[in-house]
Amino acid sequence: MCDEAEVTASLSGQIVELTDLFRRRLLDDREKQRAFDALYEELTRVRAMAEGELALPLARRVFHVIDRLDATPGDLAESLTEELVDALDAMGIEEVRDAGLFDPSVHELLAPATGQPLAAGQPIKKVRRGWRQGSRLVRAALVQAETSPSMRERSDPPPRGRT
Repeated sequence: MCDEAEVTASLSGQIVELTDLFRRRLLDDREKQRAFDALYEELTRVRAMAEGELALPLARRVFHVIDRLDATPGDLAESLTEELVDALDAMGIEEVRDAGLFDPSVHELLAPATGQPLAAGQPIKKVRRGWRQGSRLVRAALVQAETSPSMRERSDPPPRGRT
């Protein structure tokens, strides 16, 4: 009987040790999984940021092509502009939208005709499109102040392509 009791006690001790080992390994595995998930999330964020940075040099060249196409009359120029704007959208770069009012956070003012600085909220005429990537301004829209209400009514329509 002594042998049976010793064997039982020995087995019980081993079971307790194994149970403790399994618990520690499960906790360790959970911690490793959390660390892996955090690293994967960081990698995804950095990768997206790097892809955006890699796209910017090409996008800046496309901005200049769009500027030239905006100054070119005709359906072909309009169609090409629309396709290029769509390609930029696919890269996460979108046109700065405005309501025709000056916003110094997204507009660059072309030399004011009056010599007076333009205040936020004053009417403007867009000269060149602006672009943003997410919340980051990539290129400010070039604008000029409208000098009179009659000029505002005669102002050029917004650039072709997207409205």
